[in-house]
Amino acid sequence: MYCFNSRCPKPQNPEKSRFCQSCGARLLLGDRYRGFSALGGGNSSRTFLALDTKQLLDPRRIVKAFTQADDEVAAEKLRREVAQLAVISEHPQLPDLLAYFERDRQQFVVQEFVEGRHLLHQLAEEGCWDEAQILQLLREVLPVLQFLHDHQIIHRDVKPANLIRRGNGKLVLVDYGAAKVTSQSTLGKTGTVMGSAEYAAPEQLIGKAVFASDLYGLGVTCIHLLTGLNPFDLYNSAVGAWFWRSAAGEVSDRLTKVIDKLLQSSLSQRYGSAAQVLKDLDMVSALVSPSVSPAEAMAQFQSAPNQQWDAYTFTPPIAPPQAGMNALVFDPIHQVLISGDNKGTVNLWNITNQEHLQTLIENQQALQSHSSPGAIATLALSPDGEVVAAGGWDDAVRVWNRQTGQLLHTLSGHRADVTCIVMHPNGQHVISGSRDKTIQLWDWQTGESLLCFKGHKAAVEAIALSVNGQRLASGDAQGAVKIWHLGTQELLRTLPSHAAAIGAIALHPDNETVISSGWDMAVQVRNLRTGGVKHLLKGHLLPVTSLSISPDGKTLATGSHDSTIKLWDLSQGKLISTLTGHTAAVEAIAFLSDEVIASGSQDGTIRVWRKVEVWSAVNGQ
Repeated sequence: MYCFNSRCPKPQNPEKSRFCQSCGARLLLGDRYRGFSALGGGNSSRTFLALDTKQLLDPRRIVKAFTQADDEVAAEKLRREVAQLAVISEHPQLPDLLAYFERDRQQFVVQEFVEGRHLLHQLAEEGCWDEAQILQLLREVLPVLQFLHDHQIIHRDVKPANLIRRGNGKLVLVDYGAAKVTSQSTLGKTGTVMGSAEYAAPEQLIGKAVFASDLYGLGVTCIHLLTGLNPFDLYNSAVGAWFWRSAAGEVSDRLTKVIDKLLQSSLSQRYGSAAQVLKDLDMVSALVSPSVSPAEAMAQFQSAPNQQWDAYTFTPPIAPPQAGMNALVFDPIHQVLISGDNKGTVNLWNITNQEHLQTLIENQQALQSHSSPGAIATLALSPDGEVVAAGGWDDAVRVWNRQTGQLLHTLSGHRADVTCIVMHPNGQHVISGSRDKTIQLWDWQTGESLLCFKGHKAAVEAIALSVNGQRLASGDAQGAVKIWHLGTQELLRTLPSHAAAIGAIALHPDNETVISSGWDMAVQVRNLRTGGVKHLLKGHLLPVTSLSISPDGKTLATGSHDSTIKLWDLSQGKLISTLTGHTAAVEAIAFLSDEVIASGSQDGTIRVWRKVEVWSAVNGQ
């Protein structure tokens, strides 16, 4: 639990505490709101993520704590503002105001938690906006600002991070932390300087915010989204002017004039109301089609066709029951499927007749006693199918001869679990990622570590190598995805992070696309060079921890802890089919051909899936 007292030196407390162990403050606010974490704040207020203990479905709430000390005038002013905010909070594009409390010389406002993605996050994921997107933004936000201004409220912090797109497509203006209730008698008078400096109008920076100050912040938001550059980098303080057009894409002259008027330093030259801006927007060319809304995209996603697949299931005959499957790799030359499980065994299968061929383990005694160095977390195979590499929970990578079962080498050097390995196209080198935050390149014949990549700030959970062996993609437990040049060890770029740990990474055979999945349940398909999002695939209900691309590069298979496998059309980013049958997390997927897939699960089984028409043809049906 997190203490709401803004002066508390150690606000984190054990789960069932009633009073803060550091400052003694009562931890529950209003006997129902429990602090979860601090989200930010300044000298006069702080923002917390809180949980409503009396709400079952979605208990998340936003709590803003204002410290007024003994200033009763300021406290009364805030009370009046909260009363006014309560009136306008029922607007569908503003968060609900749920409660207000006063305690220990602090005032607390409880607001709805708005689920969605803010525009700064969208910019990082998808790249700079075009004119159609800016027009749509202005038409969505300006009516909300006009509504606020009609109720004598100045938001004072209009910026991309405070504009959140809900799952239903509705854009919501959040964060009343800087909002000011005003009147004709107080407009233009000096008050507290609030808001974010890079978006704040000149008059706001000296404490004299007016309604047009919000329009200035909206203008700065537009050029930030159009250019992708921080507003500080677009403003020339020597001449007091914005220089943004050369850094933006193609923008019509009419829209340029609207944005430039929003950005005027002089109030006499800036728009005076949101209604005036909307009137001028009606004159802007509408020839450019607006972007597909999130609601329309979801409708397209839900109407995707569903291919029919069938499967047969088998379990390893040697490993104990429920030895969950963590890794699969397929040798197309010899038609051999290789699996790795929780008990530390590596099993080889003839995929044609499902015959178990052999088990690879460190020594025969370990095989007979079912003891091993640790679970097998990851597998890799040399291009000729002759060498198998496995890594797991004992910090080492083991390399076997596939045919003889001989252990060729144990690669030791990592200082924590080995979570992922790939084999270089030359067949001589193995690359491994570890929870020690490093990636190592090995010569498996000598056991020598040739290179060590350092740059991740958290455990490396997944790696992938391009088919030409030049680029390496890696993902970590904080959601970061990094692209490296293998030869120079240069970090080429870091992609925008997932919201949670990376589960799996794959590089497309076109050498232009990187695919990552994570514990945020999302799958991102990105341009490898620019980082721009091609597709954002959503549909799994739990973390997505396995990926595989079909040999022809057209289909992506994703496996999840929700026990399902989903197949996606990579060219269109659409769902093809959902395969069900496993009873636990799907941890491994491997395409055996464009129309045959193997999957391994924590239920201890391996399933081989074929399209119904292919399955029928094979069995003469």
